[in-house]
Amino acid sequence: VRSAEDFQRRLDSEFDYMVTPLVFNIRLEIHSEAFVVDRVLGSPEADVASGQLIYINTLFPSLKDNEGRTKGGVVLVRLLRKQPMEGIGINDI
Repeated sequence: VRSAEDFQRRLDSEFDYMVTPLVFNIRLEIHSEAFVVDRVLGSPEADVASGQLIYINTLFPSLKDNEGRTKGGVVLVRLLRKQPMEGIGINDI
């Protein structure tokens, strides 16, 4: 917030988004026979050793702008192959 007008706008148009939780205790993990998580960027709660990529205690919805876009973030995950892909089917991943 950089001005009184910005503060007022946020309270008027974004208040419901700030106080209405969408979901609780989100945990995203990856488990694979073919890949191992090497690095996670964009998720401070990531624990590569356990395979946990994301943990969000409380997630709130976001307001869309006039063009239908929503501000958000990106989580990048670098995977390394445990073994060559030859002979591995989609169900093995």
